[in-house]
Amino acid sequence: MLPARRNPSVVSEVGYGVQSNPSYNMGLDSYQWQATHKEKLRNFLSQNLGLPTHAPVPTTTARQETCGLLEYTKRLGACLRSFFVDLSGVPSQCSNLYRELERCVQDSAVSCVPSSQLSAQKVNNTVTGALRESFKTKQVYCEEEGAFVYPEFTLSQLPQCGGNYFGRVAQCSEKFRTSFQTEHGLDLCTEYYKANECQRVVTAQECTLGLKDMLLFGLQLQYQFAHNPFCQEVPVSVWWPAHSSTRQTTT
Repeated sequence: MLPARRNPSVVSEVGYGVQSNPSYNMGLDSYQWQATHKEKLRNFLSQNLGLPTHAPVPTTTARQETCGLLEYTKRLGACLRSFFVDLSGVPSQCSNLYRELERCVQDSAVSCVPSSQLSAQKVNNTVTGALRESFKTKQVYCEEEGAFVYPEFTLSQLPQCGGNYFGRVAQCSEKFRTSFQTEHGLDLCTEYYKANECQRVVTAQECTLGLKDMLLFGLQLQYQFAHNPFCQEVPVSVWWPAHSSTRQTTT
């Protein structure tokens, strides 16, 4: 099951999705499709996230940048959204799309960690291991078409969060919770996304993690948010905006 079942009769895929691009034709051979998709993905990463459009950063390159949880999960969100949007349009290319997902997640993680603190190989092993062993992403979506696997939050050290954290997180879901309990006409699909996005921002503001734990926790968090059980008939490209908000929430 995809995070949100897409129904083409409801609304067509837009934005970075594939249906607006005539090159996404099921009759294309695999080589031509991969070349087209990779170029499209490189341009998207460069324009929207400032990530390099060439090969991943080599292990010998000194990386100086340190991303916080907010920026890191934003980059991961773009990778996951692209995977699920494109998968809905060309499910037969799932294996190719999964390889691009791994590369995107690796690049996002490596670009957020200074080489003086963690090698690119350790970073890649951390995030790739989660996708392959914990989430079983390729197995679920490309081989078995099984159910979404919720990640288990297993860290060497729990996040250290400020005293306002739990109160602010509870506020994030207040509108959704009220609507769900009273069944008053709010769009649960959209409100669930907003609540998760608010929790992501609040967690980044209130909690601190070591670098390796941040890599794993951030991926677990964003992967869980990629599954919206209230959007079964709505395309991912509709309920998940192309640019997630990173604005500061009020305390």
